[in-house]
Amino acid sequence: ADDNGRLALFVGALDLDGWLDASLISTLVVSEENGRPKEAKNPSPARIYRIAETARSFWSETVAGLDGVIGQPLYRIAIQPSPADVAALNDDAGLLRYHAYEINVDGVLLAVMWDGERFVTTENLAYFVSRWKPEAADGEGDDPFPLLRNSLNGSRFEVMEPAGYDEISTPRAAFRVQETERLEAFTPVIDLMTEPSLCMTLVPADKAMAVANWVKGRYEKQMGRVRDRLPMHMGLVFFPRRTPIRSVLDAGRRMLGMAGEWLWQAWTVDSVAAAPSGVQRVTFDNGVCWDVPTKALDGTDDRWYPYFLSAAPATPTATIGLTDLCHVTDLAAGSKVFVRPSRFDYEFLDTTGRTYDIAYDPATGRRLSRPTRPYPLEHLETLDKVWDDFQTLSRSQRYQVVQAIEATSDEWNLDFAARGASSVFGQFVADTLAGAAWPKGKKWHQLSKPDRSRLVDAGIRGDLTDVVEIHMQILKEREPAANQAPVSEQQ
Repeated sequence: ADDNGRLALFVGALDLDGWLDASLISTLVVSEENGRPKEAKNPSPARIYRIAETARSFWSETVAGLDGVIGQPLYRIAIQPSPADVAALNDDAGLLRYHAYEINVDGVLLAVMWDGERFVTTENLAYFVSRWKPEAADGEGDDPFPLLRNSLNGSRFEVMEPAGYDEISTPRAAFRVQETERLEAFTPVIDLMTEPSLCMTLVPADKAMAVANWVKGRYEKQMGRVRDRLPMHMGLVFFPRRTPIRSVLDAGRRMLGMAGEWLWQAWTVDSVAAAPSGVQRVTFDNGVCWDVPTKALDGTDDRWYPYFLSAAPATPTATIGLTDLCHVTDLAAGSKVFVRPSRFDYEFLDTTGRTYDIAYDPATGRRLSRPTRPYPLEHLETLDKVWDDFQTLSRSQRYQVVQAIEATSDEWNLDFAARGASSVFGQFVADTLAGAAWPKGKKWHQLSKPDRSRLVDAGIRGDLTDVVEIHMQILKEREPAANQAPVSEQQ
């Protein structure tokens, strides 16, 4: 868990429909004639196996690389009872080896595991200290170990049997701490599942958005040549540490519904430009921008993989003809292509019943209770930029702006489509943002035109509500230092 006692289940899914049944292998070209595809790759069992193993390797390497994303590792401490107490805990109290218990420290329960000789902590120590709130000793800084060592050594504590839901922990025994020891650091990541089409991993909640952005970057780099046909869907399930894991896994499973059925969308190319490092930058009229690699590893032109479909398959198992393929370098403004979109969604399980809010229209993949979601995967970057600008407002101002926008939307009885179609509502959102108490040096008129437009669009779509929920209510991020100045200095 993070310092607020919250975790996140990362759910990543590579949609291999069409690849494992070989219908999309016909989009991989072997040879060309007069600049047009002539022969497609053979859908042999060996090739299908390699596709599955490539997807499995992608997720395995992703999980292995999370150490660098999570950053500062955590550590556990070993709490050693006296030899006489060790015997009593094993024989008289009957504590089970490798069983979870709790130690009552001044009325605050510390989660531990008994290994037959000592207790080992199993929770974020910074979160425990924030609940325990002892008097800090001089010179101990942000490291909780010196404080815990000085407070625990020589003291006597009760061992509690953890309670079930809506129950009270019961005492099992008591012991005196002889010494405490800081154990080797570890990265707080638990890999639950790594399969070709699915990855489920537990990470600290405060690192979840960084993990999502990092995985998105890896996907764009490694699968960029076929991302129009191989979508990746990502979900984050945030939850308090005491939430039953069964409910969390059920929520993660439900998020797989965001893919919808065999869904192809018609996208129109707005512009195409060659970018550095051998990529073709394709911008669509919906605002999505892709950098599609056009060079093989040896530097030659890639005429095998980066193709777009000019016609959608009639059925999921229909073979795609070579005449329906268009190489990325042959695209031009106005070209119409068919894409299987990648998506991102999240949910906070403040109660286990929130799991049932995760339900999607099977035809479109849209959330039934929140039509603004799931977001296009590419929208993750936009959400980050919206928050970077919006967080310059004070905490109270952010809440006031969001509440004013959402209350007006409800009062005017606007659904998701009507919010975007109403010019009056759009002007109200712009006026509300312009009238907020922006700090000195970050006034509304001082923001760039793209930044202002992005904030207004976010208010219309409901993105502002979501970024406030993620960063302020779920992650409980601290205020930027600039926002902590007196109001009189900001005006």
